Amino acid sequence: MGKLALKKMGKIHSLAFSPDGRHAVATDFFKLVYFDVMTKKEIFVLDRGQDKFTKDLAAQVNVAAFTKDSRYLVLGIKKIDGYYKSQGISIGIYDLKKKKRIKNFELLKGDAEIYSLAISPDEEHFLVSSSLAHSKDIFEKSGKVFVVDAQNGGIIKEFSSPKPLFEVAYSPDGHHAAIGNHGEVIIYKTNNWNAFRKIKASFPLAFAPDGQSLLCGNDNTWAYYGQWVHKTGLDLIDIKTGNKINRYSANVDQITEASFAANEREIMSRSWILLNWDRQNGTPKKPLILKDAANRMITAGDASADGRYLIVGNDYGSYIYHTADGRMSR
Repeated sequence: MGKLALKKMGKIHSLAFSPDGRHAVATDFFKLVYFDVMTKKEIFVLDRGQDKFTKDLAAQVNVAAFTKDSRYLVLGIKKIDGYYKSQGISIGIYDLKKKKRIKNFELLKGDAEIYSLAISPDEEHFLVSSSLAHSKDIFEKSGKVFVVDAQNGGIIKEFSSPKPLFEVAYSPDGHHAAIGNHGEVIIYKTNNWNAFRKIKASFPLAFAPDGQSLLCGNDNTWAYYGQWVHKTGLDLIDIKTGNKINRYSANVDQITEASFAANEREIMSRSWILLNWDRQNGTPKKPLILKDAANRMITAGDASADGRYLIVGNDYGSYIYHTADGRMSR
């Protein structure tokens, strides 16, 4: 295992690969580190001293996504005041070549969180999931999802929920989008944003490359000697019929990310434990617990487009994991 040569960072909030597989980004409370995947060298580090995304407020970058040409980063930003309290959320577009923010779209003011961000395949819209704390009880949060015009930041559609909406995803053909929380996933037709199908499922969410099926979490919950037990796996759902194509069982407490790998032949899930299944028959491979050189747990953040690499990390740094041979690169 080899730690990437990143400068000092705190708790990592997001990790992402560029579509061309050449670069990756890691963000923490105040910094964004952009680096070369092959050489593991930093290209630049962005912090509030170099570019004030939010004027006099600190910027916590919670989510980051690359555009298809790998030229721009779309960032989900939470603004923090001097008391580390949220003052709102926004979307920032950052030009990686010029190292300059070119657009910033305000979404919500107040005690808000941003959870997930997806870029439409035509790159005309952003789909953003968020929450807003109640005025009477800050621990009670309602959910909001925005469909945002990528050119001018206009809100095209807004969805509200009494509970937080944690994850969003676009199908590769752009015809559908999925919004998920604990217990329910709703699939929408993007031409009119009408709900097309509701599935009793959970996140993570990942559309198959052909756009015909959706990978989502299943939460098997039961009582064991008076204690609630949660074990999470994955289901592959046919979008047209809503029927389950296959179930990928797992005996883990949580799965945070999922993707298709090995030329779509495998299903990969990521959290503290790396799991792989054969897509057709659901047969699992041996699970791998990711740890760094100091035996500290690591969680996986994103997979490269070809499924060959994972970018993984913990509070102490980031790593590149090779899925083919199961090794960490230096």
